[in-house]
Amino acid sequence: MISCDIPKEVKDLIPKAISLITKSDCKVNLENNVRVIYNKPLVKKEFGVCVQAFRFGTNDLSLRLIEWLEMLKIVGADKVYLYKYDAHKNMEKTLDYYSKEV
Repeated sequence: MISCDIPKEVKDLIPKAISLITKSDCKVNLENNVRVIYNKPLVKKEFGVCVQAFRFGTNDLSLRLIEWLEMLKIVGADKVYLYKYDAHKNMEKTLDYYSKEV
């Protein structure tokens, strides 16, 4: 994963293409140019996700749970309905965090 700050004067612009280079390659011709396709959705699709009852008392799947909940946010889920019978303490903390985030 690579991250860098985008200058404020161009951060709201949508690029036509991107390329990754090192600083030493900056003055040479670009050969790895990738076109950016930006199709911003016109309307957010509102939907909820229902999950079967949680029974993970001894398994710590909190990282996978976080990954899954974040993906649901990315695709536009408005609500996640989850029934918890038993959960590992780290999963409890994760669920508490996301339930307060709303």
